[in-house]
Amino acid sequence: MDVNGEYRGPDNQVHRADGFRFVSSLSLWDTYRAEQPLMTLLEPEQRTNDLVQSLLASQQESPFGILPVWQFQGLETWCMIGYHSVPIIADAYMKGIRGYDAAAALDAMVTSATYGPYGNLASYMKLGYVPVDHDDEAASKTVEYAFDDWTIARMATTMGKTSIAAAFNARATFWRNNFNAADGFVEPRLENGDWRKPFDAAKAGAGSGFTEGNAWQYSWYQPQDEQGLINLLGGDDKLIAKLDDMFDQKVRSCALCECGRHFRNDRAVHSWKRTKSSPSVSLYVCWRAFEDAGTAETDCGLAVQARSGWACGQ
Repeated sequence: MDVNGEYRGPDNQVHRADGFRFVSSLSLWDTYRAEQPLMTLLEPEQRTNDLVQSLLASQQESPFGILPVWQFQGLETWCMIGYHSVPIIADAYMKGIRGYDAAAALDAMVTSATYGPYGNLASYMKLGYVPVDHDDEAASKTVEYAFDDWTIARMATTMGKTSIAAAFNARATFWRNNFNAADGFVEPRLENGDWRKPFDAAKAGAGSGFTEGNAWQYSWYQPQDEQGLINLLGGDDKLIAKLDDMFDQKVRSCALCECGRHFRNDRAVHSWKRTKSSPSVSLYVCWRAFEDAGTAETDCGLAVQARSGWACGQ
């Protein structure tokens, strides 16, 4: 926001904030779980009210009429998944931070959560889950949508909007539709209702059905219904066994190319590459160069290079 209150909105037009400071960049998938709830405790209430009013202003100015997903300098990027403006607003409201139009906020939350063209929400509302046939992040979307829905239900209940609360309390259980009780994992599911096969709980990235994670991680993502998870697993003892099993997993990070296939030559390893901007931070990358000797072809046909001094020692 400029010093005169002007800002560029999601419609790419210039607007003026009236009575609040507009927040233009919102990495919501990264902040809705922990950072923003913490900020409601550490920052002055007005900062949270400014954020919520910014979300509502963006929804009103959006060509799609929905709350921001991952807004950068006022413009929507559609980065990541979920409609995570929703839990941020609900968290503020439930903590008594209410310097905005709560009725308009709830309307914006419901509108965003029922906008079918976004993120296969139409399928989610019809089937009770996002089918992986049409969406490579389907399983993650189902469980994250379900959490967002629960926060709508919480706010609606407090506001006395019983019909909205009932509808979204029902949707908050949709995470179960991606939970396979036979093996205790959240798994990608096909539109016809079948579980997609083959299934690898450790698979992440392209083709996994998950967003920056895998089934081992996302199977625990139902913060609104942890007792439900315990019941589906078979009780406390089964829960403990599942946790032990997860932490006992052995992942040989050097044994996989980014395509997810094992190397033919087990002596070939990924390289560790340090960025100029963050020399203390190492990024795990799969080198696709044939620049030097010592490259080895993987099952997917890529070259993986072990550079002297940077080879992973596992």
